[in-house]
Amino acid sequence: MSDEAKDREEDARDRAEHARWRAQHRVWRAAHARWLAALRRLEAELHEHEAHLLEHEAMMAAHERLMDGPEATSSAPTDAGHAVHVDAHLSHAKSAAHHEKLRERHDAIEERLMALLKLFDE
Repeated sequence: MSDEAKDREEDARDRAEHARWRAQHRVWRAAHARWLAALRRLEAELHEHEAHLLEHEAMMAAHERLMDGPEATSSAPTDAGHAVHVDAHLSHAKSAAHHEKLRERHDAIEERLMALLKLFDE
């Protein structure tokens, strides 16, 4: 085989290898774009849950203040005050359970987010 034929064969192999690398690079870029989109969705969900948790923490603090207020210990509460107090006790139990579920969901999202970030660091 002549040197010219060998050079053409080598050039063809190089072009084929380059094409394979370009194809692999496109696959990696597409996967990276999917991971980034998933990361952005998780970040948005995490921020949404953080806001919801803050709302619940404020509501639970208000319930605690209400339950510790004068109506909570008064021997003769007003009808309106007593109704608010009883409602606070009932809704506090529901809120506490809901808050705990939100906190668990928040933690799970945060773990997934950290796992994704760790993958990008590798």
